[in-house]
Amino acid sequence: MHIINAFFSLTHVTSLRFRSLFRDSEGQYDEIPSNDEEHPGLHASSSRDHSLTREYEDFSHSWSALRLCLYHAIVYYAIAVFALSFILYKWPIIDSLYFATVVFTTIGYGDLHPTDRSGRVFTIFLSLYGIVILGLFLGILGDAVVEGHNRVVETRRRKLNKKVLDALAQDQGAKKNVAESNGDNGSSSSDDVVEVKSLMQDIWSIVVLEAPIVSLYWVVISGTTVGFGDVTPHTPAMRVAAIFFLPFAVAVLGELLARVASAYMERKQRQTEHEFLSRSLTLCDLETMDADQDGRVDRAEFMIYMLVALQKVEKADVDQVCQFFERLDQTNDGYLTKQDLLDRQWSENFRSSLAG
Repeated sequence: MHIINAFFSLTHVTSLRFRSLFRDSEGQYDEIPSNDEEHPGLHASSSRDHSLTREYEDFSHSWSALRLCLYHAIVYYAIAVFALSFILYKWPIIDSLYFATVVFTTIGYGDLHPTDRSGRVFTIFLSLYGIVILGLFLGILGDAVVEGHNRVVETRRRKLNKKVLDALAQDQGAKKNVAESNGDNGSSSSDDVVEVKSLMQDIWSIVVLEAPIVSLYWVVISGTTVGFGDVTPHTPAMRVAAIFFLPFAVAVLGELLARVASAYMERKQRQTEHEFLSRSLTLCDLETMDADQDGRVDRAEFMIYMLVALQKVEKADVDQVCQFFERLDQTNDGYLTKQDLLDRQWSENFRSSLAG
């Protein structure tokens, strides 16, 4: 029962993350009124599927990334089973799946390994394919699990805050309700923090190991991909559990460690940015910011300069966006209007008629 609960908890956290990331892929956005009667040809040229105002979707947070991950995982494991269980060594299918998992997570216990030249040549290609392709998706998986957990914590916090506000609105026993709610909030947050950290340890300690210290040792050594090999799964049941557990362990623990390091670097970065923004503005700065050389710096020029100076964006990216704006600005007045869209559509229709 503990095993099922642990796996369902991880599945629930992951599914929440992916549903929240992909819920906008169906095009849920507020309708913007348009004057179709005044410009009848404008509506056809401004399809929502290709609208600039539709939310930009990062590939790592898209369904395409998830489908690609599943496709490569199936191909990777199929190749490993076919080669190791039917051609090279006649290993049990469970052992082949376990070996492939240990390889692409870069743990490398050493309890299973190739013993001849053909097996080593195959392992070279299997390692490169697994580490390069599936290793990239471990980062996506780890980010999904951690972000999903954070979203669950935030949802619970909002529900608790709503209960507190409802209790205050009723004005009956408000102090008692607030105290109880604050107490629940602390315990719930504590449980949420422990949830992801203890999830990996619970699965392995319940399924395989008896000593919690050894279990924690195995989780850390495996999750950090150190993989000494002194504690390894040695029965079919253990290896089946490891096939599902090891990718989550490496992904989640790697994401947590990366966030700890990034939090430190972000704090240092904020200090550096604060020092930079504390500087005084000089005449030389105005001349540098004045991109169009009109003797004054407007809001757009100032913003672009500061974003580039703070290394928030690259100068090449800004130039590319500006060039895109200029292509859309058919009237060359520095603004995007309906007339620009009509002129652009007319130009496209004219070119199409010439091509036809």
